[in-house]
Parts: sequence; C-alpha cells; structure tokens
Amino acid sequence: MTYSYNLGLAFEQIVDRFAENTALRFVDGSAVSYRELDRLSNRIAHALLTLGVARRDVVGIFQSKTQFGFAAMLAALKLGATYVNLDDQNPALRISAMLDSCRPRLILTDCPLPSALVEACLAVGASPIFIETLEHQAKDGTSKRLPDTRMVVGSDPAYLMFTSGST
Repeated sequence: MTYSYNLGLAFEQIVDRFAENTALRFVDGSAVSYRELDRLSNRIAHALLTLGVARRDVVGIFQSKTQFGFAAMLAALKLGATYVNLDDQNPALRISAMLDSCRPRLILTDCPLPSALVEACLAVGASPIFIETLEHQAKDGTSKRLPDTRMVVGSDPAYLMFTSGST
C-alpha cells in the first residue's frame, strides 16, 4: 500500500527543521514554538480520535485566536477532518444556517459562547467542547506522536469557508 504526503506530515517536517522557532506570536508578546504547537495539536488530535472524529468529518471551531484554536485546526488536518472556522460575532441565525449546511461532528471552542450559539450547536447535534479541556484529557505520551495520518490524501477537504455573499 502506498501512502500519501499530506498536511500533517508536512507540518511534522517543518517541526523537525524549525522546532524551536516561533510558530505563533500573540499581541500580548507571548509566543509558541513549532514544537509546542505540534505537541498541542497532537494531544488534541488524539482526543478528537477518542471522540470518534474520523477522516472527512467536519469539526467546527469557534476561536479567539489562541494557541488552542490554531492547534485545533492543525489537529483536524492531521486526522483528515475538515474544519470550519466559525465567528461568534456573526448573528446566531447565520451561524445556525452555517452549522445546518456543514453538519459538524462536534464544535470546539476556546472562548465562552453566548447561549444562542450554544443552542445553534445543539440543534445540529454538536455540543460545544472547550479545546483546552479536551487537550488536557488526552493521554500522556500522545503529545510527541503524530496520529496515524498516512491515509489522509490530497483530495480530502481541509476546511470549509463561508463568505458573506457580498464578494
């Protein structure tokens, strides 16, 4: 069986070359290295696996641009899952329509959601889960090992993007 090259494996190669370099820098001055981001995304990926997320599933992500939000996107890519970034500043009705359209398996968030958004998530059968909590539930040792991504192929969708329709 031949295995494909994919984004999870590509990120691993970047980590191998630039492990201690800054991958993310935030406005408060804090930074995250490629190694830290990789380990965090691996823990989240393993936790997603335990929740039943599989290749080609959709994972919704409400994020406020934290290391956990970016790691969640990488975790989805490593599993071959499709992620959709959701903006909690959108009206609840628009988010409901987006969720109804993409039917995510679950919703990850790194920020508290207003009750109307929680209701929109629950309406499509996807309970919001705090990324940080999910990451802490991952088993010891999973941070250093990439989940088995060899079956992820280039034709697997990486993300879904909803536009305002004005462009």
